[in-house]
Amino acid sequence: MTAHFGRIAEMQSIEMFLDAIPGGTRALLLEGEAGMGKTTLVEEALARTRASSIQVAVAHVSRPETSLSYAALGDLFDGVQDTMLDGLPQPQREALDVALLRRPGGDVMRDPRAVALATLAVVRRVCAHQPLVIAVDDLQWLDQSSARVIAFVLQRLGPEPVGVLATRRTGEEGELPLDLVHALSPHRVDRVDIGPLSLGDFGHVLREGVGADLPRSLVITLHRTVGGNPFYGQEMAREILRRGVPAPGAPLPMPKNATVVVQRRTRALPEGTRALLTAVALASRPTVALVRAAVPHADVEEALTSAEAEGVLTVRQGRLTFVHPIFASAVTATTPAAELRTVHARLAAALDEPEERARHLALSSLGTDSNIAMELDVACKSARGRGAAAAAAELALLAQIHTPEGDTEELTRRRVVAGLLAFEAGDATRSHELLREALDAIPAGPARARVMVTVCEISWQDTVGVEELASRAVEEAGVDGVTAAAAHVMLAWIWVYRGDLGRATHDVEEARRLGGHIIEPSVRTDLLTIDALVAFLRGDPFEESLAEAVRLEDLIDPRGPADGSTIYSSARVVRGLVQLWAGDHDGARRSLEAVLATYEARGRYVARDEVLCYLAHLACRTGEWKDAERYAEECLDIGEESGHLRGRGQNLVPRAWLAALRGDLEAARADAHEGLSLSLGYLDRLATAGNRAVLGFIELSDGRPDVAVEHLREVVRFLREFRTAEPGLVPFVADAVEALVATGLLDEAQTIVDDDSLMGRRAPGGWLQAAPLRGTAVLLAARGDLEGAAALLEKTVATGALASQPFERARSLVTLGEVERRRKRRAQARVHLTEAKAAFDVLGARLWVERTALELARLGSAAAAASELSPTEARVAEMVAAGMTNRQAADRMFVSVKTIEANLSRVYRKLGIRSRADLVRLLVANSVTVVGVPAVKPRDALPEEV
Repeated sequence: MTAHFGRIAEMQSIEMFLDAIPGGTRALLLEGEAGMGKTTLVEEALARTRASSIQVAVAHVSRPETSLSYAALGDLFDGVQDTMLDGLPQPQREALDVALLRRPGGDVMRDPRAVALATLAVVRRVCAHQPLVIAVDDLQWLDQSSARVIAFVLQRLGPEPVGVLATRRTGEEGELPLDLVHALSPHRVDRVDIGPLSLGDFGHVLREGVGADLPRSLVITLHRTVGGNPFYGQEMAREILRRGVPAPGAPLPMPKNATVVVQRRTRALPEGTRALLTAVALASRPTVALVRAAVPHADVEEALTSAEAEGVLTVRQGRLTFVHPIFASAVTATTPAAELRTVHARLAAALDEPEERARHLALSSLGTDSNIAMELDVACKSARGRGAAAAAAELALLAQIHTPEGDTEELTRRRVVAGLLAFEAGDATRSHELLREALDAIPAGPARARVMVTVCEISWQDTVGVEELASRAVEEAGVDGVTAAAAHVMLAWIWVYRGDLGRATHDVEEARRLGGHIIEPSVRTDLLTIDALVAFLRGDPFEESLAEAVRLEDLIDPRGPADGSTIYSSARVVRGLVQLWAGDHDGARRSLEAVLATYEARGRYVARDEVLCYLAHLACRTGEWKDAERYAEECLDIGEESGHLRGRGQNLVPRAWLAALRGDLEAARADAHEGLSLSLGYLDRLATAGNRAVLGFIELSDGRPDVAVEHLREVVRFLREFRTAEPGLVPFVADAVEALVATGLLDEAQTIVDDDSLMGRRAPGGWLQAAPLRGTAVLLAARGDLEGAAALLEKTVATGALASQPFERARSLVTLGEVERRRKRRAQARVHLTEAKAAFDVLGARLWVERTALELARLGSAAAAASELSPTEARVAEMVAAGMTNRQAADRMFVSVKTIEANLSRVYRKLGIRSRADLVRLLVANSVTVVGVPAVKPRDALPEEV
């Protein structure tokens, strides 16, 4: 089953329930408040059940039906063929027909027991052919007469394959009309609580169910407001789409159904109690003391008693909490705006905490006020320092709104700060709007150039837009060398993405010339970071610059100005990226996970997509594919939720690659083609090459090397034009060689093998040399040098150079197995292919498991190779593989150690193997039997005596 967003565990419980039905009658009760998605889960389960061999009978009941007789029973019998009723005793048949309104009742009283007995008989008849699921939605409204019949039936069923799938709405008064536990027994009834959706799944529901691409900060507010309830969340999202996104701090628009619920609960409350509810709804941390100050004319104790009695508020240790979060928004949505401002003012006067006080001050005033704006500045800095990016963004927006129009400099500065903080908090669309407003309000010159650089910071991967803005910033910066240097840093990044190291180097040198004297950490760290990255890509020393950049980055105060911090590709991120590209996977993991933790602690939501993208790439390489899936999905979710889709072309690469690795080629093709189209549109050649490399791998996996060549040639061309010493940027060089060899283009493949840069021979440390060697071996084998190919591959898989890349190592083992088969070393080929198949199976690489199985099938039976052994040789092989030393085997066979050694040498030669470990793998992995004895079991350790 495919679960709805966030309901994986619940759907698994339903699957387990359905699987258990053939073993006897049982029930599953889904419980939760209205709107949590219980009915949706049941409908999906029943849709899949109908497609299987299980029959379904459904009763959808409602509150008005509770007083009707046999209303639910009628639903359950809808669709039951009359033949199932044939043969029932006449009193039972008549009673059932009358109960189901199939015939008039007349004046004769019918025995309810006859209805129950008839229903039991029909249920037994139905489930005798196929298992049956009885579904009752909203069990709390089941009519009493139907409940009595169902309980009667369940109490008399046992081994019959019947399942009852029911939902119950919590929060309803009264007892359930049908007690499933009593009707069956506790061990045959399972309960599942359908709780709130997580924030991420809640955002998915809004996008997929309503088509609402709301700012993340608003999604967070909605999630908090409705307590993760998907129904109310969608209803409120529809209202927002209809009325527009509310201003910062303004009440959320409430759907009519939610407002009616609150009004029903509050309309009878005294005026003082309603005023108290308003204060509780507006306060972040409402207490009795705070509310008393905000509602001075009300009898707070009486109001609290009234609110608690009505079931709206709870009071615990002086803290006030609404019974459900949606009450707070419903109260503010139904309170006049003037009254809300009055309560905000009273709350501000009663508070000392700067953030909350400043927020209430701002929301108590309609006009601009420089003093309020300054208080909001201080509060914004405080919120940003504690990692509350969403709160800081709202305070910054309020500061900008309350800045007098005549104060152009402050208005511009606050727009820029608000724009950057909105980006950090997850509202990329609003961020760009604010920064564009700031740009439009500033005349050409250094001030506007600084804002242009800031816009470049949040436009990651849009190389067209960034090149234009950064070039204009260089021109407008004039004598402001710091701003000009920052613009050249942006341009250097553009040329890295475009694959032009020459121009990237030029802009780094210009940035150095203009800003070499800069000592301010946040600016200098950017310069040193790009300087180090470009040097790394050229194959030059880079470590000193990068270490200094990281050191300076650590000095940056997180509470500092929002316009002085790097958004993307910080020094620590680049350090992790360099380690990833260079093959230092453990180092990359430590670096990138540390950055991700820091971003999460500081509330930097959007910038996390870059780090998650690199972590997904890393996990694909290291075989941690579940982590790769999680990282890749979260990375793409950030773009969807924030509206920052400029990086999608690059961010799709790891998801496409992972799908290809697992063998889901159609999904991989769809992602890679979309990523390719987006990357081409932004002139991002690095991301373009990544998508083409995945497409090449897809076609190679699909047995279409001619199509793979078309994509992989472009990757090779990019890397050559880039002139980088690090092919690990796009690690598919070996695939290009393999595809060219498979299509007979050996000379073209040779040009790649001879290229020191492409093969990683110019890279410091040679981290990536192991992976491209597979391509060299494929070419050697194609030219007939099987011995050279085998020696190269054996060295590669034996040295541990690929230890952290299990998929690539398994591919090298497959190639080695193919080469050994061609060398007529069938037993050795089987050892390598068996090991590769096991590795692919552990990873979940379905296509490569199948491909390796085919290679193994071409070798014939492993038992045939073992049958070539003499009885003495077979006996020696059996004992040695079982873990005996040569001395122990000699003693057992009453021969000398030299005799054992001679026989063992002949065994190795006949089987084409070289070690005891190979012998164990051959015999155990292939379940080979020698001299009539079952295959040996692997030992924890084998003596290495020869």
